[in-house]
Amino acid sequence: MLNKNTPRKKLLTDLLNLARPLNEIVPPLCALGWDSEEELVIFSRYHALAILKRFLEKKVSIEELEEWANALEGREDVGFEAEIQSLLQTFITELANPLLTEPLSHETVQAWIARLEQKQTTLTITIPIGLAEKLRFFDEPTLGKILETGLAQYHQLGRIPL
Repeated sequence: MLNKNTPRKKLLTDLLNLARPLNEIVPPLCALGWDSEEELVIFSRYHALAILKRFLEKKVSIEELEEWANALEGREDVGFEAEIQSLLQTFITELANPLLTEPLSHETVQAWIARLEQKQTTLTITIPIGLAEKLRFFDEPTLGKILETGLAQYHQLGRIPL
């Protein structure tokens, strides 16, 4: 059984990724309204960087970039990456309103890319001391692989005795 928000979520995902032409996404999304009891998708720095890089590659025009941002601005069903929520909200506002903020250009896009890439976050995890002792012998790339794969799965492979 489909959730009543499934079509809306698909349209929002397509919008975040600009997976289809805007004229195929925006009208049906507008018909569903802007209000929502919950955030159905999360807009992240990676969405912002992807659209900006597409602009630099001339795959998206300045007009499409502005229209895309306008379609996202003020939507209650779109949340923002928590660590940089304010920055991402400013990003959308500035792209959607270049006459009120700063006109879109290669320079402003490059500046946004630099700001978004600067705001990388770090991951802090807490692990039991006994496990930390076992993990301290692994080099950094291997530790990354362990965290990516999951400790339990690595244990099942016999690589870490838990």
